[in-house]
Amino acid sequence: MNKEVKTRGKNISKPSLEEKYYNKVIGTRIELYRNNKNMTQNELAKLIDVSRVTITQIEAGRSMVSIYKLIRISKALDISYVKILKSIV
Repeated sequence: MNKEVKTRGKNISKPSLEEKYYNKVIGTRIELYRNNKNMTQNELAKLIDVSRVTITQIEAGRSMVSIYKLIRISKALDISYVKILKSIV
């Protein structure tokens, strides 16, 4: 469950421990499959039209990856998105 915090007058949801765990697992798997393809973060970023920083944040589990980006990442890595989500859904 998200907890809301107020920042500069805006309510921002703070991710739960469970969400943080999922983000980390997904990010670690993306990094593993990217490394298996001998691909750099920069190369993956260019293929899916995001910044290298975005890939870094996703792989570190600091950013939640959207389903749209997850599908684009899986296509760029030539794997099924199901492999990335395996055992957590």
